[in-house]
Order: sequence, then structure tokens, then C-alpha cells
Amino acid sequence: MIEQRLNLEQTQKLIVTQELRQAITLLTMPLLELQQFIEEQLQENPVLEQEYDCGDTQNEMSELSSAQEKEMDRAVQDLLNRNHENDDGGQEYEGYEWEKIAADWQENFYNKAPVQEQVSFHYEPVEMQYSSLYEYLQFQLNIMTISDEQKRIGRFIIANLGRDGYLLQTPERMAENLGNTVEQVEEVLHLIRSFDPPGIGGVNLQQCLLLQLDPAEKSYEPMKEIIENYLDMVASNRLPLIAKKMHRSVGEIQGLVDHIRSLNPRPGLSFEDGDVVEYIYPDVVIEKVDDDYVVVVNDSSVPKVGISNFYMKLIRDSDSSNEEVKEFVKQKLNSAAWIIKGIEQRRATIYRIAEAVIDLQRDFFDKGPNYLVPLNLSTVAETVGVHESTVSRAISNKYVQTPHGLFPWKFFFVNGVGSGGSLKAAVTNVKGIMKDLIDHEDPANPLNDESLVELLKKQDILISRRTVAKYRKDLGILSAGKRKRY
Repeated sequence: MIEQRLNLEQTQKLIVTQELRQAITLLTMPLLELQQFIEEQLQENPVLEQEYDCGDTQNEMSELSSAQEKEMDRAVQDLLNRNHENDDGGQEYEGYEWEKIAADWQENFYNKAPVQEQVSFHYEPVEMQYSSLYEYLQFQLNIMTISDEQKRIGRFIIANLGRDGYLLQTPERMAENLGNTVEQVEEVLHLIRSFDPPGIGGVNLQQCLLLQLDPAEKSYEPMKEIIENYLDMVASNRLPLIAKKMHRSVGEIQGLVDHIRSLNPRPGLSFEDGDVVEYIYPDVVIEKVDDDYVVVVNDSSVPKVGISNFYMKLIRDSDSSNEEVKEFVKQKLNSAAWIIKGIEQRRATIYRIAEAVIDLQRDFFDKGPNYLVPLNLSTVAETVGVHESTVSRAISNKYVQTPHGLFPWKFFFVNGVGSGGSLKAAVTNVKGIMKDLIDHEDPANPLNDESLVELLKKQDILISRRTVAKYRKDLGILSAGKRKRY
């Protein structure tokens, strides 16, 4: 039988207010997005005003009486910490001395950052720009003294090159599409194959490599023979068999193969689209000063915002505006307060996380990237005194400039692998040790994966052979058999 009952329960819920959601969004924003957001808010909120000169702020603060400061701090803190929601979903503003708040607001919040953050540094972005392969080849074609018809054929050939620089159509097919003879197309194709980068216009790997050889070289013919007949043996490092077939010494074949391996199998991949320009602004700069490290939050390009004097006057002067205008200004003031506080919280959180990472990854800053230690978000969150998700949002899509270079924040959060006792070793550290071992191995007797496992074990790093093989492949290092030199 269905029975209706009335129960009273007490539960706790986290209500994500608009202000809290905004603070989370601000924390996640990289530097350029934050700059754009503030500029948009300056357009939308008339109470917000960009500040250009804050030099007199401290002097004005010193003139405030103690009573004024306490009243201002109490009202502002209440404003920021309470929901102020009435039954209609509106905002409650009664009980505050708005004239004092308006008069004193500019002296609050925005200048409470640590001293290190107030240093006025401007760091240029790291620019990564790649030329277009097609534009580069077109440029070389345009400066050639050839006929307009040949340039037309040349543009068609260039358009039929893949991103790796290989020819996508045969000369016969291109001649058919162009309405020219095969001889005319091959003549221009031969010209384009002389362009930079070497190897452009080949139809396969063999032809691409042959185009990069200099026929005037003394070793041209034997290298040509190896490329045309024994590339599969080169890939498997079967140099003794190649030497036997070519009736040459293994040492001589080794030298020829070394030269062949220095050629570029995909010359076009060194170019990307010309319109791809990526700017990376470090959100934090960590500099070494004497034996310590200084954190600089790189927000010099972010507009500094405060409260407009015009709207403060509307609040102070009760006779100059009606209640509707004052209510509008108070709502905008509330929104501006949360924006300013959100910006400050973002800066302070990133600053504290940077200090925590310096302490927890001290060996990295002192010695270099190979000395990272295992680090997770929860450890930093516990050190800073925030939730793990806050750290995750604070480092998302952000970069840090260090004495060892520019790194994404996530670079410092590395997994650990099992090792002797209760110790842990960072994956990047293990890879660095492996690379160092391989760099100093005997080329005639290279270290196989089993040998690497034993050598790592001597350094209290216990990992399986399969894991060693995976890390070796991640480093782009060939197996022992293919690294062997003769």
C-alpha cells in the first residue's frame, strides 16, 4: 500500500554561485585569455576602469584612519563572502556605508600581492613559426628564368607534392591533366628536384635519397648501389651481409651507411603551413637570484582594473542620482568586486603553486631536467592548502619560464616507477639514466634491454624489460642489434 509521509532531513550541498563559477574560470584561463576577458569586462561593466598609474596608492592608504579601514574591510568582506540573495533572487545591499566603500575602494585588494609579483618585467613570447613548403618552392620557381608555360607546369607539379615532399602523381598523369607532353613535364620536374630542400619531388624513398646524393662525391656509386638494392638490410643493420654482396669491408660499408642515414627521408616535413604561428606566453617566470629562486607572475600585459571615479561619485552624492541609478551602480560594483578579487586569487594561487613546485622539485632547478622527482597534484595541493582540482585548473594550458628553459606546468608533475625499498624514481629521470647509459655504451657491443634492466637495478630502479623497451622507444632509440657498429 502506497503511503505518503512528510520527512525533515538536513543535508549539505555545495551551491556553485555565479561568482564562484567566475573565479574558477579565471583560474583556468591562460595569460592571453585572461587579458581578453578583462578587456571585455572593461567594455561591459562601466564601473570598471583601467588603471595606468598606481604610484600614489600607498600614500593614499596611509591617510586612511584606522576606523575607515576597518569599516571598508568589513563591508567589502561581507559583500564578497555572502550570497546577498533575497526572496526575489535579487541582491541585498542594505546596511553598508556605500559612500565609504566607494571612496576607499581603489585602495583595497589590488595591491596586496607579494613583493616579487610587483616587479615590472615584460617577457616577450616565444615564437614558433614555420614556412610553407609550397610557398618556399613557389618562390624558387618564380625567380627562375624560364617561360611562363614552364612556370605553369611547375606550379601544377608543386601543387601535387605531398606534405612530406613526395610526388603524388606520375609525370604521365600530370601531362594528361595539363595538356602538355610528358617530356615537357619531366623537364620542369627535373628542375624542381634541384630545389631546396634536397630530395623534393621523389616518387619513393629510394628516389628521394638518391636526389640528396652528390654525383661528384667519390662514394656516390657504392651509396647508390646500397640505396637501390639493400635498403631493407640497412634498416635491419645487416651490414656484414651487405659487405659480402658488394665485396667490400664491413668498416667501409659502415661509413657509407652512416652517410645514407644522415639523409632526410621526408624532406617536406620540416615545413608546415605558413599561417601557423604559435605564441607562448609564460604565466610564471622563475629566476635564480644568488642561491634562491624568485617567482614573478608574468601579468604585465594584463590591464590593471579599479573602480571608476565617476561612478564612485554617484554613490557618494545621494542627491546626484535616483534610487534606480544607485541600484544599478551597486550591482555593477558587486560584479566588479568579484572580478578584481578573482584576478587577485588567480595570481596568488599561481604564485603559491610556483613556490611549492620550486621546493618539491629543487633538484630540477639546481641540476636540470634529468633530476625531476615523482610529483602529483595532491602533494602540491596539500602544500599550498587548496583542493587538488584547484591545482589542476591553475596549471592547465599554462607555461613557466625557468633557468633551464620554457616548460608547460604539467612537465613538473611526473609519474614514478618502482625502485628499491620505498624509493621512487621519476619516469623522466629513468629515461635520462637509460639515455646516458646508451650514449656511453660500447658501439661494437651495445646494451640490450636485459642489460639495461640489470644496470638500472644497480641504481635501485626496479623495472621490467618490457618497460625498458617502451622507454627506449619513447626516446627514439633503436634496439641493440640495430645500434651495433662494425
